[in-house]
Amino acid sequence: MRRATWGVAGLLALGLTVTACPGRAPLPVAGALAPCPRSPNCVSSQADPADPVHYVAPLALVGDPDTAAQRVADAAQRVDGAGEWRIDGDHVRIVFHTPSGLFTDDVDLLVDRPDAVIQVRSSSRIGYGDMGVNRGRIEAIRAQWAATTPEPE
Repeated sequence: MRRATWGVAGLLALGLTVTACPGRAPLPVAGALAPCPRSPNCVSSQADPADPVHYVAPLALVGDPDTAAQRVADAAQRVDGAGEWRIDGDHVRIVFHTPSGLFTDDVDLLVDRPDAVIQVRSSSRIGYGDMGVNRGRIEAIRAQWAATTPEPE
């Protein structure tokens, strides 16, 4: 009987740990994406470049900045797992689902006109680690962006 109690308590603790993690990231404010949590399941181009766990380089802004949000959304939609998406001015939010369907992640892409880049952030909604999925996703978006962006003149 005692083992069953610990089994139920363990499952309850695991459930609380997973569901107690933050859900969707807040929307950008004044050109800043939400900071990554301390957990290693988030990457952002606005993280400290000295932080190898969370920092990832932004995308180069090539072409017309007025169409960049739609173009980067189109490129990101070509990446496996892309789902619902929304464009609000220079901000793009795309929801990604893992192949198992168990996990949902959010990607934010923000056209940063003054710095001529597209700021990026990919984060898991639940859990602690992500086995490099968010970093890999940003690199897949980078590859699609490069493949569909005209060369600068």
